[in-house]
Amino acid sequence: MSISTPIRVLVIGHLGKMGRIAIEAIESNPQLIYAGGCGRGQSLEEAIRTHQPMVGLDLTTPQTVLSHVHQLIDAGIHPVVGTSGLSALDIESLQHLCSEKQLGAMIVPNFSIGACLMMHCASLAAQFFTHAAITETHHLAKKDAPSGTALATADRIAQARKQSPTPHHSSETHPGSLGAQYREVPIHSLRLPSSLASQSVYMAQSGESLTLTHDSHDRSCFIPGISMACEQVVSLKRCMIGLDSLLGLTPFESD
Repeated sequence: MSISTPIRVLVIGHLGKMGRIAIEAIESNPQLIYAGGCGRGQSLEEAIRTHQPMVGLDLTTPQTVLSHVHQLIDAGIHPVVGTSGLSALDIESLQHLCSEKQLGAMIVPNFSIGACLMMHCASLAAQFFTHAAITETHHLAKKDAPSGTALATADRIAQARKQSPTPHHSSETHPGSLGAQYREVPIHSLRLPSSLASQSVYMAQSGESLTLTHDSHDRSCFIPGISMACEQVVSLKRCMIGLDSLLGLTPFESD
């Protein structure tokens, strides 16, 4: 989308590490302008009134994101959500609300282009590989487990599968050894120092296996995705999940 007036973006959570990367992404795109930020303890309503944004980028916490998104929608501002923690029911409700209001929004489990490609490849492979498991690794400050990316990947695998996996016969001698079960996809979450983000998807069928791995080495990998989402969300009339359509991985529809 190309417009004469830059799109004003409010960053909610602008003082965090992702917030600083988001500001860099916005300032690197001539179609966008950094309108201002809203930090912890500050009023989002006041920030909206002061900065008059067209887009609100939420990079906060699972505990606050839903309230923020509703405030943005009520104000007619396009939300771009980079915070994990929204439940399937939350997302369904937001999709319905945005469709009613004909307001574009994006919920992005991961702004990394490589992570989006990894999830897309996992959904393709799930049509042929019945069994799957996910291991995700993040830094010690990660607030939720499993990650939003892992849950989104498991959702795609479950949707693409043509049959359920064959049950195994292992019993856990220590609870959690076989991972968290989500839509018949075991997910193992690791929290380690010096790690940023990594995810591996293990897929198998009789006689063969396939492993998909994506590593984020630096938060700069999120800049293209943040820039793209904030620019394109204003052309939408509904709530979209992920960057796939913007990357041409699925048909892009703006209305």
